[in-house]
Amino acid sequence: WEVRNFATLDQKHEEQLEIPPMQCHGHLWSLNLYPRGHKKTKEDEEWVSIFLRLQQVNKMMCPTGKMKVRYKLSAGRKANHHGPSFLFEGTSKGKTKFILRDELIEPTNNHLNDGNIIFKATIQLHLDRPKFWSPKNRLVNDILQLLESGERSDMTFLVNGQKYHVHSPILAIRAPVLADLVENNTKAKEVEVDDVDKAVFQALLRYVYAEEMPPHKEMKIIAQDLLKAADRFGCTSLKLLIEAELVRSGIKASNAANILLDADARNCALLKEKGFFFFFFFVVFFFFFFFFLCFFFFFF
Repeated sequence: WEVRNFATLDQKHEEQLEIPPMQCHGHLWSLNLYPRGHKKTKEDEEWVSIFLRLQQVNKMMCPTGKMKVRYKLSAGRKANHHGPSFLFEGTSKGKTKFILRDELIEPTNNHLNDGNIIFKATIQLHLDRPKFWSPKNRLVNDILQLLESGERSDMTFLVNGQKYHVHSPILAIRAPVLADLVENNTKAKEVEVDDVDKAVFQALLRYVYAEEMPPHKEMKIIAQDLLKAADRFGCTSLKLLIEAELVRSGIKASNAANILLDADARNCALLKEKGFFFFFFFVVFFFFFFFFLCFFFFFF
């Protein structure tokens, strides 16, 4: 909007300058301009008050008449940003104390051009996208169902008396060492797996099939055994996840030695570093504690 001869406008305090509305985004907008200040300002201060008004809503585009708007108002070189606000038809948002009138008409500020001034409103509408229905992703459930049912399995693992029916193509991609066990026992119907707990082997298979991790409480119990199984059967991604979980949960004095030995044996660099740091901290603490005791008994 261009306002000519702004400095000579005869509007008084609380008087609004009539400015014709304009269309933007299919709706009608107007600028409520108070050249000498809105009624909420003091008369002697002479603020310029500017408000953006939603004059008329296009009901075809917005049936509710309620819109979320982000806008920027500017007068000459002065700009003011406004965050998201909800506007209804006939309501307005803006700033009561936008800029002092003397500052706006001061020639050195270059807000006016030959006595005229440009008021701008940059308007951005936030549109609610319609929610489209899509079927639930059942891949994880279906693949776990395939494991649990044993349907179309081509090999069986026997772990401490418990049978697990598996599919060699899945193992070939996700756990190569397990797949090699199947290939090396083509004549046998069952492949016996030693030195692995049933709960650990089941957790391993569920990760191999659907990347399902054990619940947190169960993970705290079987983490080290599952790490050994993941390393033994070539499930690298599971091994890295368990290593990160052990580092995150912290190393305690009761399990520090075992964790450090496992980390070294299975090339778990992150876990090994955490273990060495724990022992370093423990040794330093013990050294200072022993030094303090010696100092105390020697001098006191």
